[in-house]
Amino acid sequence: MRFVFSLLLIFFLDFSRSTSLLGVSPEAIHRYQTETFTCFDGSKTIPKDQLNDNYCDCRDGSDEPGTPACPNAQFWCINKGYVGRFIPTAWVSDGICDCCDGSDESSDHTPCENTCLTLGAETIKNLQNELAGAISGFEKRRSAIQSYEQEVQNRKLRLQEIEEELSVLTVKVDQLQQTKDKVHEEYQGVRNRIEQQIKSEFEEKRKSEKPEEPAESTKPEEPAESTKFEESNKDPENLEFVEDVKEISEESPISEQPYDEQTDEISERTEEYSESHETVLSSDPISSEENDALSKIDEHPDLHSIKEEKEQLEKEYNDKKSRKEQLERDRSDIEKFMKIDFGPSGVFFNLHEKTLEFKTKSGEYTYVVKPFEKVEQRGGSHVLLGNWDKWENDYTVMVYSNGQRCWGGPDRSIRVEIFCGQEDQILDVQEPNKCEYSMQLRTPVACSQEKVEQLRQQINAFGL
Repeated sequence: MRFVFSLLLIFFLDFSRSTSLLGVSPEAIHRYQTETFTCFDGSKTIPKDQLNDNYCDCRDGSDEPGTPACPNAQFWCINKGYVGRFIPTAWVSDGICDCCDGSDESSDHTPCENTCLTLGAETIKNLQNELAGAISGFEKRRSAIQSYEQEVQNRKLRLQEIEEELSVLTVKVDQLQQTKDKVHEEYQGVRNRIEQQIKSEFEEKRKSEKPEEPAESTKPEEPAESTKFEESNKDPENLEFVEDVKEISEESPISEQPYDEQTDEISERTEEYSESHETVLSSDPISSEENDALSKIDEHPDLHSIKEEKEQLEKEYNDKKSRKEQLERDRSDIEKFMKIDFGPSGVFFNLHEKTLEFKTKSGEYTYVVKPFEKVEQRGGSHVLLGNWDKWENDYTVMVYSNGQRCWGGPDRSIRVEIFCGQEDQILDVQEPNKCEYSMQLRTPVACSQEKVEQLRQQINAFGL
């Protein structure tokens, strides 16, 4: 059976490449350089000449790294000038060039062009650009850390100043409140006294101007009620009112007009009549003078000095109170800022108070990110995707939760993955699950020293 497989391999594959341990990675080459070969899983030891003979001796396929004999084996593409990689050995000699150096296919049956140098040059260029961006980003990262440290120091000093000023202001506001209340009470007392004095003076005036009533013997006889009514009807204005009522009755007889409508119209005319005569009936020269005097109480000389003192106290009190309230708001803002987790050494501080936007290709939606605050989806209406919650995955994912509730679903939430980049930019937004969004955001402050070294190692792998 081994002879049959060998003949088949001679027909389909250049065996000279197999005997040179084709498909073995540099890290594993030493395991194939002994007189005998032990399977990686330790299940068997075989002679060296059974390696890459297109027959699967080891259960893990480690004896056939360069042939398609073992379904679970891996073939190493050297790809000199580019990046080496593993492919399944099932892809070996399948007529498709999977390795850029063509080492997975026999040159006799499937000639493959070596594109590794071209691919390598393009990749190196991209890596070098990425490295330059990472180095620049790393400098911005260090600057961001320094800015955060300075900001924290400034805010701590400001918080101390606020506390000191508040301790003085609180006492001052309380004192002003007490003084203001006392002066207001004194002012009100003087004002009430003046008001009472004015009312008393006008009451005396009314009494002095009131005509004396005639004695009973000379008092004219009061006319009968019927006579009073007749006399009142002779008054031209009263006659006009009576005529109006009569006109309503004649125009709309009871039999033709509902009772409610008749009474409503009569009531309206009655009110109009009463209003037109109200001023005449209630006119009182003394009352007018009294009201005028009472309206000018605040201009009274006795109130002048205490009124000025009262107004000055109120202004000072309001100014001090407003200042105190503003300081309390400032203190609250600083304390809130100090609780925000801006990452290791505050490295993501520069994202604070920025607003980043991403517009979909269709233009239907615009996503707005306010780091450490919220994420919104805009397009016809504003939809809250989430409020700032926490970091995950070692400060590489920002989590925003408790967004607007979905119809028939959970509250919206979004995970923002952070990548190293030359500028702050949203790369993509997806909705992998209903009302659960994902976003990719690159920023210079995510460029760490480790990222710079990683890129340098990738470039060095090309031999540069």
